[in-house]
Amino acid sequence: MAGLAVGSVQAQSIPTYRPPVMPPPMPGQPGGPPMHFNYNQAPDARRADGKYQLANGTWEEGRLIFDGKKLTVKKPTGEKNLTLQAEQLLQVAFPQDTFAVVDGFINPYIDERIAADFAHREFRGGGFELFNYYHAAAKPVLLLRHDGETALVPRKKKELQPFLAQLVADNAELVKQVNAGAFGYDRVADLLKQYAAQKTGRAAKTQ
Repeated sequence: MAGLAVGSVQAQSIPTYRPPVMPPPMPGQPGGPPMHFNYNQAPDARRADGKYQLANGTWEEGRLIFDGKKLTVKKPTGEKNLTLQAEQLLQVAFPQDTFAVVDGFINPYIDERIAADFAHREFRGGGFELFNYYHAAAKPVLLLRHDGETALVPRKKKELQPFLAQLVADNAELVKQVNAGAFGYDRVADLLKQYAAQKTGRAAKTQ
């Protein structure tokens, strides 16, 4: 993955982080007993008009039912509904939310590389995409995508700080703030927003 460079300082590719194998999954987690929910309870379930992008890049729209694991496109009465799996899609977009297909990362609760699954996009900018991934644990975990690579963002401070510092290595001020503990797990999006805004500002000054 290409780094972002300013002078002799270069932002590295997404740091490698392989989480430890966790205890057996609870109900609703991959590999565990099924957990039933309605559309008011599932954090990533939506039922609304929206758009979806197929794996070939084309966009379609319709009345969508999304349960976090698959997309159903409602068809007129008498026609069979269309059901699409993550492998057939790039993203599903609703008026207020976008769920993108992510892959190539380790689910720590089953120690398995995920081939394709949906994650809720929290931020996109500066070359990064940050997602909430609901299918790994009782609480959502953060996934970071950059130049096609997807990585699990570590929760522990001793692992998180160097992970974040490497992402913004070409911005000395933000690296200083990261090392001072200004950006915890719940502020990763804030860090990326600041990085993207400052990167855009620097680019504008050079034009």
